[in-house]
Amino acid sequence: MDKLIHVALSSLRQAEISQRVVAANLANAETVGYRADNDRSFTSVYLNQAGGGTEPRVFATTGEQTINTEPGAVTMTGRDLDVAVDGDGYLLIQTADGTPALSRRGDLRVSAAGVLENASGLAILGDGGQIQVPPNRSISIGSDGTVRVTPIDAPEDQPPVVVGRLGLVATPAAGVKRRADGHIAAADDSTPPFDPAMKIVAGALEKSNVNSVQVLTGMVELSRMYEAQTKLLKIATTLDEAGASLMRMPD
Repeated sequence: MDKLIHVALSSLRQAEISQRVVAANLANAETVGYRADNDRSFTSVYLNQAGGGTEPRVFATTGEQTINTEPGAVTMTGRDLDVAVDGDGYLLIQTADGTPALSRRGDLRVSAAGVLENASGLAILGDGGQIQVPPNRSISIGSDGTVRVTPIDAPEDQPPVVVGRLGLVATPAAGVKRRADGHIAAADDSTPPFDPAMKIVAGALEKSNVNSVQVLTGMVELSRMYEAQTKLLKIATTLDEAGASLMRMPD
């Protein structure tokens, strides 16, 4: 009987893990440049006993969390500070704790302090660190990531000046992972070098690659599986009580 309960509990545990992944994906279905998390793989494991045989009362092992690196749809916006990474690469950003991370989010803006950042308020890193943007009449970003502005006090005939270049990096050879803080990083925790061959599409945004229909369908399936395993626990309890009643000695 304990084996039946253990199987049900193991299934409930895996369902909860999958539900967290589905919930995170659904919450970011409209987030610009978001890369969805793949559901984790699970493996059944039996421990070898010292005296021979196996012990089936072991929770299934959980595989590593992976990221869906398929690109999202790109839409043209015409906005000067909207960019979409062209190809398989990332923008280098600075997170709240000061560490670098990777991002596909390209809805950029200039902060009150004059720092180029994304809509989440995270600074975009360039070859010289944060990109400082002075007060200007116009701003543009070239296909190679070069940021140019026309200073607000510049003569009318002065050409735009370069203030920095977006930190574009290729996908690390080790692959990528989701950190505990939710940001994407190289699987080996290294900081990829800038890749001058990487390009961006100016005036465009990449949508999230979350498939909302697929995610909603998965949520329904997980809900049904969770309910089924809960019923299995109730059945195990009923059978256990019935067995105990049969073994009870009459007065």
